[in-house]
Amino acid sequence: MVLNTYKKRQVESPVFFTIEATLRLELRNGAFAEPSLTNLGTSPEVQTIIRKFFLFSKTTMPIICKIAELWLKTLRINLKMPKDYTPGIFALWHKDLAAATAALRKTGAAALISQSKDGEKLAEIASDLGYRVVRGSSTHGMLQIRELLKELESGYPCAMALDGPKGPALVEKPGTRWLAKKSKKKLWQVSVIYGAHIQLHSWDKAVLPLPFSRIHVELQEVSPN
Repeated sequence: MVLNTYKKRQVESPVFFTIEATLRLELRNGAFAEPSLTNLGTSPEVQTIIRKFFLFSKTTMPIICKIAELWLKTLRINLKMPKDYTPGIFALWHKDLAAATAALRKTGAAALISQSKDGEKLAEIASDLGYRVVRGSSTHGMLQIRELLKELESGYPCAMALDGPKGPALVEKPGTRWLAKKSKKKLWQVSVIYGAHIQLHSWDKAVLPLPFSRIHVELQEVSPN
């Protein structure tokens, strides 16, 4: 059991120690003084559970999506919007998709979501949360991005993963900045600070905030050049 500069008196419940001993977790002190189980997703046992969870037949998909929607709605989000905010392009990293989906759901944004099987789940969730969904990816031509251009020209903001849909992680692709230049809309970088969360051992190192955890999301204008 590894305690990484974490004082025992900061953990109010012995449950975290039980989880750690079982799954070989590393406990760290996350933002907002909440325990952050940062490597829970790398545990082989948890990876197996997650894979089995998403291998249900299509008949169970509505149930899975509804659970995901309820989970996202439990998150306690502090969204910091700039004083000079105007509808533009929300640029985020793929690992922050869950947090960004929860934080920006009341902005009326159009979201570019890949046509993969995982994208199908996310598209249904995003649609139910109020997003205007555009299916496609920035790696297969500019057709879908041009659809987002229409949304921007109609006055709606839009959201894109800078490194989506398949990475490499944290390596920006050109579609987002092209869209900002073409539309002449502001480009807003989405930055996320997590409270209690788990991080998966996926290509993007996806971060999943735990139910009822706190998230700080800030938008900062960046140059499209």
